[in-house]
Amino acid sequence: MHGFVSVAEYKLETDVLIFTYTFVPPELPGLGIADKLVRTAIEWAQSEHERIVPACSYVAVFVQRDPDFESLLG
Repeated sequence: MHGFVSVAEYKLETDVLIFTYTFVPPELPGLGIADKLVRTAIEWAQSEHERIVPACSYVAVFVQRDPDFESLLG
């Protein structure tokens, strides 16, 4: 699986991580890549005491599924 790029885009503003876009190539279905990208970014935000804003629909659903991260919403 070489040559594919997956992204979880965000903007870091003062104490807020705004998730704007998540993309995984359609050639890589069902591998949990988007989940891993978003989880890693949100866990980093949590460790840095940053709030998150899920402007991306994938991130919004991700946070709804995991109540541990709801307290980070800002």
